[in-house]
Amino acid sequence: QTREQHIRREKATSNICTAQVLLAVMAGMYAVYHGPTGLLRIAQRVRDAAALLAAGLRRLGHSVGVEPFFDTVRVTPSGRGNEILAEGARRGMNFRAFSGSGDLGIALDETTTQADLESVLGAFAPAGKLAFSLQDLAGDAPALPDALLRKSAILTHPVFRSHGTE
Repeated sequence: QTREQHIRREKATSNICTAQVLLAVMAGMYAVYHGPTGLLRIAQRVRDAAALLAAGLRRLGHSVGVEPFFDTVRVTPSGRGNEILAEGARRGMNFRAFSGSGDLGIALDETTTQADLESVLGAFAPAGKLAFSLQDLAGDAPALPDALLRKSAILTHPVFRSHGTE
């Protein structure tokens, strides 16, 4: 039973406010915990994973959407779209199916491992087998354009530099 149950709907805003503040506090503590160096390292790792995924999808003959991208790759499968979607689900992956276009979206985050990337690429590969390794793709992975790279410092307040992981 929520505490708002006995208040009229138009006045019941504190649950929404509480939920928004909780997200802000979590984001702030995540930034304090990792600090500016840790956040940059996480961002680079996620971007590198997305670039490797895009390179692998291209090598498999699929068309990758508009670049530049950060953590989400949009791919137009070269046929077998429904099969790929089903194979992804069988492997425990939740690809986004864009309605009407046949495109699939794949979002990565800091928990994505090399095994995850190989599994995603395997879902797109004929017969689920890759004829290449992730290391083979390193030279094919596109870099972010210099214009999109941040030049200024991040998290400059001392609290972000005085606390952190061990």
